[in-house]
Amino acid sequence: MEKRNTPAGNTYWDDNGAYQKEHDKLYKELVPAQGDAETVHGELVRIAGRLYYEYCNNGNCNAVERDWEEEEYDCYNCNGTGEVDYGEEDLEDCNDCGGTGYEWEEVEGDTYLDSYYESMLEFIVEHVPASNTVVEKLETFMLHGPGYAHYKFTDEEYKYYNDVVDTLMHYVLNSENKPNPEYKPEKV
Repeated sequence: MEKRNTPAGNTYWDDNGAYQKEHDKLYKELVPAQGDAETVHGELVRIAGRLYYEYCNNGNCNAVERDWEEEEYDCYNCNGTGEVDYGEEDLEDCNDCGGTGYEWEEVEGDTYLDSYYESMLEFIVEHVPASNTVVEKLETFMLHGPGYAHYKFTDEEYKYYNDVVDTLMHYVLNSENKPNPEYKPEKV
């Protein structure tokens, strides 16, 4: 079967992806209400839904972690000397920096995927041949895209997710389903 691609303007979030009918049917059949799916196909369909949901509902705020670092700079008020002439006879400790000559602020450091979402992308690459490129593009978008402060999703942004889901669905529909080697039954 030739691979289909979701056209611009359509998304699995809006229920009109290239494999929407097949996706919805398999989701009902293979994806449990909670936890991992018992089969590779079920897990791939579950992952597709999780990735889409995290982006469209949360702007990837749960998927992307950021380290925060303190950046030091010379105090603007005293130019890094620690002392200021406030019009008195002697120089006094700068009120802004407390006489240290420097101030600091928190700045965004490294950005990386949360281990849960990283494991999803690794599962795709491990089980779906030729998925590296679409997964790498999605990961780059997740890490460097507009993030959760952004609420106007574009066709270009949806394309990363559509390409992954189209790739997964094409694989699922054209391969033998196998047990999920990472499946662990939910304890009740």
